[in-house]
This record gives sequence, C-alpha cells and structure tokens, in this order.
Amino acid sequence: MTGMDDGSIFYDVAVVGGGPAGLSAAIALAQAGANTALIARRAPYADNRTTALLGASVDFLRELDVLRRCEDKAAALAAYARERGFRLSDDVVRYLLAHGRRDMTSLVATLAALDGHSLATQRSITVPLLREWLQRDLGLAR
Repeated sequence: MTGMDDGSIFYDVAVVGGGPAGLSAAIALAQAGANTALIARRAPYADNRTTALLGASVDFLRELDVLRRCEDKAAALAAYARERGFRLSDDVVRYLLAHGRRDMTSLVATLAALDGHSLATQRSITVPLLREWLQRDLGLAR
C-alpha cells in the first residue's frame, strides 16, 4: 500500500462508531485502562442532526465525567466571551462544542476569529454565523 508506513500500533480494543454509544464505550474502556482506538469518520461538513440522550445515557456520561468536562468548557468559553465584551448564547456554545475542534486552544482561537469576523461583518454571533464560519474554515463554503 502506498502512503502507509511499516509501523504497527496495537490496541486492546477498537470501538467502531463515534456516535453517543461508541464514544461512551471508548471513554469507559480507556478510563478502565484499555489501550483503546476509536474509529469514526470526521464529517467534513456540519452535521445538523440532533441526538436525544435517554436518562440512562446522561447518567452514564455523568459517571464517566464527560458532562462535567463539557460544562467546564462551556463555562470557560462564556467567560472568555464576556472578557472580550460579547455574549455567547447557550445554542452557540453547544454548536461549537458539537461541531468544532474540542481542544480549548482551538475553541478559543475559533472564538477570537469569529469575534473579529462578527465585528467586520457587523453580525451578531449566532449559530448560523458560526456554521458559516466553520464551513468556511473547512473550505466547504458555497
């Protein structure tokens, strides 16, 4: 095969599928000490589907400490926006966490660039503006 190196990586388990069940399984396995690979496609477009989580799923994500980490990021993003003099709606934060890169450095860089774009275009930061920005950033603008 071209483009492949000869190195091999071994995992204890591979989870196929990055939806709520696959992601939860991969997190739980990794936290239990298994060398875990998550195999999921990264959609090159905004995926606007809504996933409803049942109570048991929410409890499981809370047990894995995933919900607290998401809430911590949401609070940090809202504080960053306040410090820069703008407000982020909960919808914008949720969309950014669901569709953008999830490390804090990238999230803050996205907000800074989005703030500049918002000022330049004289548009409020809304989900449609964020969606356009993320699609443009991925080179998918129409």
